Amino acid sequence: MPEKTPIPINLEARVRELERIIKFHKHYGSDKSQKLDGNIELKEDKRMSVGRMYLGNSNINVGLANEINRLRAAAGIGSDPGYAHKSINSELILEHQKATALSFFYGFRPPLYTGPEAGDTIGVTNGGNTITDGKKTFTTNALAGAYISILGAGSGTLETHLIASNTATVITIATTWVITENVGYTVFVPMYLGAANYPWQRVYLMGDLRFGSGASAGANVIYIKYGAGDPENVVTANIGSLYLRTDGGANTTLYVKESGTGNTGWIAK
Repeated sequence: MPEKTPIPINLEARVRELERIIKFHKHYGSDKSQKLDGNIELKEDKRMSVGRMYLGNSNINVGLANEINRLRAAAGIGSDPGYAHKSINSELILEHQKATALSFFYGFRPPLYTGPEAGDTIGVTNGGNTITDGKKTFTTNALAGAYISILGAGSGTLETHLIASNTATVITIATTWVITENVGYTVFVPMYLGAANYPWQRVYLMGDLRFGSGASAGANVIYIKYGAGDPENVVTANIGSLYLRTDGGANTTLYVKESGTGNTGWIAK
């Protein structure tokens, strides 16, 4: 049987190149926008982002009252974690976390800043309402209406507050800080889910409806919860939360959390 003629090296390289092109080819629309052909597989502990921003985050105390989703962001093109930048881009993120068994869909739009820069420290004062970053040159009041999240360097405590005003280097929040330590911070504006003229028709939930930011047991968070039975001495929530009883009757279907810090203070309506 005659020996096979070996494939020339240059031809073999060309075949491999064609295989690579076929595997990673893209489809484009008439306006050069990319069209997706098939599914996108999101690997465990990975995220997919639309926009130009580097994000890093982690969850601690998952499923507990003090659960925290910590976000670290270095905004901008080609930036590294821990460095402070500005991004003029919006960011939409789909994330799958294996360790927490949770998936997240969230996004931000400008103004978007992070700090402090490498080698700097920035602190906040308990009961105060300002944070100063001398390396920034914000446009006066350009951040008003946005939010700022701070993450305690030692405690890992997360706070999120509405920004009332700002100067070139000082951000003033509408409320007051709870922690007092060196912090990292992110200034951002959340994205809307739907729009006034384009609302979502229906939202499907299997769990609680959560309002507010920061830790789940924090003072800025309330819930709409549901379930069978009287919530008194059973369901923990902050004042202002609502409970919908699935087996209730007249005057025992809706409950309002009117007092207390634990699972008491529920009043039937």
